Amino acid sequence: VSFIDRKYPGQYHRKYIYNRWKGRIFMPVMDEFREEREAIKQKSRKEQWDYFWGYYKWYVIGGVALLAVIIYIIYTRVTTKNEVLFGIALNSSLTEIGTDASEELLAGYVSSMGLDTSKNEAYLSTGLYMRADNAQASYQANQSIATYVAARSLDICIMDESSFAMYGYDCTFLDLETCLDKEFLDSVSDKLFYVDLPLAEEYRRRQDEDESTEDMVFPAGSDTESMDDPHPVGIDVSGCTGLLRAYGYTEEDGPLYIGIVRNSKRTDAAVKFVQFLFSSSENNTL
Repeated sequence: VSFIDRKYPGQYHRKYIYNRWKGRIFMPVMDEFREEREAIKQKSRKEQWDYFWGYYKWYVIGGVALLAVIIYIIYTRVTTKNEVLFGIALNSSLTEIGTDASEELLAGYVSSMGLDTSKNEAYLSTGLYMRADNAQASYQANQSIATYVAARSLDICIMDESSFAMYGYDCTFLDLETCLDKEFLDSVSDKLFYVDLPLAEEYRRRQDEDESTEDMVFPAGSDTESMDDPHPVGIDVSGCTGLLRAYGYTEEDGPLYIGIVRNSKRTDAAVKFVQFLFSSSENNTL
């Protein structure tokens, strides 16, 4: 039995002794605090501010930082749009992303799907180039496209004829007969780009096994007569004036083809974009 239990038996007395000793310790501290607070009230505003900042600076900084993080999270959730389509416009001469013409084109596409443009967006990336006179830029573009395809984030590609043929025979693009209806394909039959499927499979096999492909010759995309098993994988969009103007393409660039990436997770959206480009209003008025 402790000394306190012998002198002050019972729980009530132990609580009394505890509170009594607690008061002896903390009451002088509280008195000192009150005196300091009264003294601060008599000081100038600058002295009051210096006192406050000296004691509470890090609390204020921490609170402001926390508030900024909360505001940023809320802002991001409110303003971030849902991406319904992502594509690449290769060799585009558009120098500023988001010009009026390109925004108008993509907003028109999003609206044509019955979606709210304030909450949904489509995006065509520019700034990638494949040119015979710039091996470094071509390598970087190839690496970027390969990364997008591997991540299944790329839906469509718009390319010049030689670049499109390379990716077409690399089996990058979807067979359009599997995703576009016959009526639409018939309406653009003179614009289709074909690949010879056996040749494409052989090219892809050599690529996968690091074998040379220098001896392989690809027929022109419209030369179906020389192909064993032709399949359409692209459409010439050189006549889509709205697209050309929006992304800075000219007649000097030659034929431009659009293809739907084989492993796209948004094939339906890609199909609708292709159809949108060939709608009479967009083709003639943009």
